[in-house]
Amino acid sequence: MSRARLTPSSFAILGLLTLGPRSGYELGSLAERTVQHFWPMTRPHIYTELSKLERFGHVTSVEVEQRGAPDKRVYSITERGERELDAWLADTDPEVQRPRHPLLIKLFFANRLEAGAVRPLLASYRAVLEARKSTYAALAAGVMPGQQWPDNHYFRLTARFGQRRMEADLAWLDEVEAVLATPGPGA
Repeated sequence: MSRARLTPSSFAILGLLTLGPRSGYELGSLAERTVQHFWPMTRPHIYTELSKLERFGHVTSVEVEQRGAPDKRVYSITERGERELDAWLADTDPEVQRPRHPLLIKLFFANRLEAGAVRPLLASYRAVLEARKSTYAALAAGVMPGQQWPDNHYFRLTARFGQRRMEADLAWLDEVEAVLATPGPGA
C-alpha cells in the first residue's frame, strides 16, 4: 500500500502501536491521553483504520479471551508497518492543512447580527482557549493529572505547540475585541 493511501490517522495509529500492542478500545483510550489533543479520532474511526491497516499488512491482530468480559482483538504493528511509519516520519512534506474553523464562519457573517451579539460567542471562545492553554501547559510540563504522557521531549514539544497556538488565538481575540470596542459596524 502506498503512503498516499494512508492518512495521518493511519500513521497516528501505527505510532501508538509502537508503544505496545493494544485493542481498538485501548488505542482509543491512549489516543485520548496523547494525540487527541492535536489529532482527534473517534473510536469508530480507529476501528476502521485498524481494519484497513490489517488488510494491507501494517498491523496484525489476535483474539484474546477474557474472563468476565467479552473477548478482545489486540493489534500489533508489523515490520512492514514500522517501515511505512518510519518512511512517513522521515518525509519532509509537513502536510500543512487548512483548518476548518466554525467560529470564523460565524464571525465572517456576524454583520447580520444585532450590535454586540457576537460578544457572547467571543467570550465563550476565550473560555475554551484558556482551558486548552492550561491543559497544553500542564502536558508540556509533564504534570497533567491522570494522563499517561510519556517522558519524551517530542511529546512535550507537541503539547508546547498547542500551548503556543492557544496563546496566538488569544492574542488575535484581544485584537478582535479591541476592534469591536470602537464605534462602528458590529460594535
